[in-house]
Amino acid sequence: MKKALTLLLSLAMLFSLAACGQSGGDSTGDAPSTLVYGSAGYTRIDPAMDEHCEINLLLFNGLTAHDGNDQIVPALAERWDYDEANCTYTFYLREGVKWHDGEPFTARDVKFTIEAIMDPDNGSENAPNYEDVQEITVLDDHTVSFRLAEPNAAFLEYMTMAILPQHLLEGEDMQESAFFRAPVGTGPYKLESWDAGQSIVLVRNEDYFLGEPNIERVIFKIVPDDNAQAMQLESGEIDLALLDPKNAQNFAGKDGYTCYDMTTADYRGILFNFNNPYWTENRDIIPAVCYAIDPHHSALERIEAAFHGRPLHKPVFKNDYFLDKAQQLENFRADIITLEDANGLITPARTAELIRLFKKNLKSPVDFHTRCTAGYGLASMLAAIVNGVDIVDTNIWYFAGGCCAPAIELVYVFCKKMGIELEIDMEAVARINAELLKIRKELNAYDTSRELPNPFNPLTDKLPTEIDRFFNDAIEAARKDKEDDLLLYCRAIEEYFDFPEPNELVKKAQIPGGMYTNMVAQLKQLGQIDLLEKAMSLIPQVRMDAGLPPLVTPTSQIIGAQAVSCALDEQKGRPMYSNPSNQFIALVKGEYGKTPIPVDPAFRLKIAGVQNEVPYDGSHYVMQENPVLEDLDVLLAENEKTRKRRIRLCEQQQKCL
Repeated sequence: MKKALTLLLSLAMLFSLAACGQSGGDSTGDAPSTLVYGSAGYTRIDPAMDEHCEINLLLFNGLTAHDGNDQIVPALAERWDYDEANCTYTFYLREGVKWHDGEPFTARDVKFTIEAIMDPDNGSENAPNYEDVQEITVLDDHTVSFRLAEPNAAFLEYMTMAILPQHLLEGEDMQESAFFRAPVGTGPYKLESWDAGQSIVLVRNEDYFLGEPNIERVIFKIVPDDNAQAMQLESGEIDLALLDPKNAQNFAGKDGYTCYDMTTADYRGILFNFNNPYWTENRDIIPAVCYAIDPHHSALERIEAAFHGRPLHKPVFKNDYFLDKAQQLENFRADIITLEDANGLITPARTAELIRLFKKNLKSPVDFHTRCTAGYGLASMLAAIVNGVDIVDTNIWYFAGGCCAPAIELVYVFCKKMGIELEIDMEAVARINAELLKIRKELNAYDTSRELPNPFNPLTDKLPTEIDRFFNDAIEAARKDKEDDLLLYCRAIEEYFDFPEPNELVKKAQIPGGMYTNMVAQLKQLGQIDLLEKAMSLIPQVRMDAGLPPLVTPTSQIIGAQAVSCALDEQKGRPMYSNPSNQFIALVKGEYGKTPIPVDPAFRLKIAGVQNEVPYDGSHYVMQENPVLEDLDVLLAENEKTRKRRIRLCEQQQKCL
């Protein structure tokens, strides 16, 4: 059996940390006729649209492949050349290779496959790997070239991608085609049968261009659970399995079994032993430990810092950092400086500090924006108002609270008590609120929250004495910088009106509410909501790797989506960042601007194919035309300043007339 195992593992060794199999075999010492492999389930076999998996390696070939030392070697391509001056790879294909249906393999199949992956309408997970491809040229039946926009060190790695048959897939839906339930490849095995949820049976390809495989059949027995795979391996029901380290260690050194430790090209991260009594007693600080990891230091230094609570460098986002950014904006002649807390995580005390600092050092009006997601929103907004903020961003009653901004109606009550005049027609707000409530109820099927606070109109509804006192007490606490009291009073007010409770998961993970809800929606769509906690735990690492970008739109969604992708990678036994999104690549590359901390050049090379930062080239941008609204005969303004300028000019013209 050892000989047989080596054959299969040489094809699949990049997909696991450890693999175990039964030793032995028949009395003749020949390879067994059948090998049973404990596998996760499949709904389709679509290597172009999905990430690599073990079965792809047996059914299909790429132009290149990995050998047993994880080195790139020829596969469907016998050799290749690289023209450095033109960033062009030319692949010379093997002759005589046939698809499983007997049709010849040609360069046109290569061009078809990669172009199908690159087509955004097909929605391939692998598309980011080929963004640098500018042109694919079929030179003859056995020669194909790829011209790249810039050098890409990973391109030969990307060409391990399975090549698909053009003659069977041209014109087909690359997501839904029946082909992916009955795939035809060039690989060492052909599909014999597929019993959904039970097994997939492969039979050896006798015409395989690298020689007929030793094993006649490979059965992918569907055993989704890791523990079940280990049990069936021990009972002899399966011959081979890719096991997690915990289960694999039970087979190491055990008679009758051979355990192969797989060397991968990535590191998986630093793991904590959460079975340790320390962590069972202090689970609330686990997220804090994750955020304490400093990207500028070694793994050992970071672990020591996390356990001993001593910072290794000064915090990045100090008050001076934000003041410096605000002053830069003011120097660019910004009309308003907005302190935006899209996370809803800024505390009242921090809000008070920043507003006082901004008002002391800035000439421009200061705007404050926050959310109620983590329970700080209303208290922080009151702290901003008490400390002299000029503008606050709010939401109308039935659209406030939760992951949104505080309600304008509550802000109105606070301001009225403090003698602050609001340039707002609250009667109009009440009418608009009533109409919007009707619309929200009409769209109830699309409402992800469906939580509505109790009705309230500050112009007509009288507050109970105790609740009215909470408003007064909250104002007093804000003026005296008593943060704990301020939070208690504001939360009591929100509870009275039945606004959503704080999201503790968001509070601990320190991410925006909108980012959180998008992650939930993404995982629900994928049928993977159980991965939410894992995806949340990966956010700090993904954010640090990307240069600690601020978690605001669009970077918050970029980081959140990539964390989900990385969680899926780990679930499927793939290295993190196996499927970086186009936006994440652009962020790491530098197209969204400089990040608060530098991106590791090695990481940028891995993700974006370049070591040095490459800013977005805006030289080709063409401003859109400024159209006229024909019904109103009004020219749309290029910007707010232009609109105001035109209004003043019109007024002057009228006076002249």
